[in-house]
Amino acid sequence: MFKLILKLILKLILKLILRAILLSNRMEQNRKEIIEELKKNPNGFTVSELSKKLKISRHTVANCFAFLEGAQKVKIRQAGMAKIYFWEDKK
Repeated sequence: MFKLILKLILKLILKLILRAILLSNRMEQNRKEIIEELKKNPNGFTVSELSKKLKISRHTVANCFAFLEGAQKVKIRQAGMAKIYFWEDKK
């Protein structure tokens, strides 16, 4: 009985690890696509604009922008209620 429970737990842990790896790879791919688009467009993007263009959720784009803002890779201009993000790689 104990071996069966242990086997089920290990199977579940393996599934969770694989799911985390796949999610991490997807997040990295999304980040690369977002950075590429920011570098190509000197006019910048709002979260909504880039979300629609790349067909990525607004939440994912906003999280990526927050990460890039913390890394000082983007500059932000407020336009009414929206924020426009521009690529600015400070070296």
